[in-house]
Amino acid sequence: MRRSHRLSVEKNAIVADHRINRRTLPCGSPISSGIARKVLEYFTKTNGRSRKDSYQLSPREIDILKRLVMGDSYKMVADACFISIGTVYSHINNLYKKLHVNSKSEAVRKALHENLV
Repeated sequence: MRRSHRLSVEKNAIVADHRINRRTLPCGSPISSGIARKVLEYFTKTNGRSRKDSYQLSPREIDILKRLVMGDSYKMVADACFISIGTVYSHINNLYKKLHVNSKSEAVRKALHENLV
């Protein structure tokens, strides 16, 4: 069988298969509306948790993130939270890991964009 004839046969088989699917579902959709709704609900729900909970941020990490959003330096955060600057670095390192970011500006952008604070 020649290549062009084989491609034509395959194309006709695909078209025929597509027509069968269209006949079985009157709306022409590959899945029913009920199944589509369930798929969308599955991928959009957060299991009753807020976005803050989805990142599992501690109350202290949320407080530090709020202060970063306000523009505080690490020293100012340490003074306001009554912790050492080394502890601030530790909390910020944990924030970066949990938020999957690499810098303070990325963390602030993500916090604002996703309403974490």
